[in-house]
Amino acid sequence: MKVKVTYNLNLDKVPGHVAYIYDGARQELAEIQEELGQIAAHIRAGQLPAEAAEAHVNAVRVKLESIDAILGDMVPILTGYESVLNTPPDELLKAQEAAAAQELAEMQEEGNDDAS
Repeated sequence: MKVKVTYNLNLDKVPGHVAYIYDGARQELAEIQEELGQIAAHIRAGQLPAEAAEAHVNAVRVKLESIDAILGDMVPILTGYESVLNTPPDELLKAQEAAAAQELAEMQEEGNDDAS
C-alpha cells in the first residue's frame, strides 16, 4: 500500500532537497543497472533458471516503479517552488493563510472522526 507523505520545508532548502531526492533515484538506477548486469551474466552462463530470473526481473520492475513515482513527484515540487518565487508577497500571504485554515479544518475533522 502506498501513502502520500506531506511535510514542510524552508523555501531555500527546496532545491537542495529535490537534488538530494534525484541523487537517491540516480543511485537506485545505478544499483539496478548493476543488478541487471549480474542477471544477464548468470543467464549467459546458464546459472539462472527462468523462475529465478522472473523473480529478479520482477524485483527490478518494482524498484523502477518506485523511481518513476519519485521522479513524477519532482516536477510538481519544482513547479510549486518556482510559483512561490514568482508570487507577489501579498498574494503569497493570502495563500498561506488559506492553507493554514484548511489544514486546521482538516485536523479538526480528523479529531472529530477519532472521537466517533
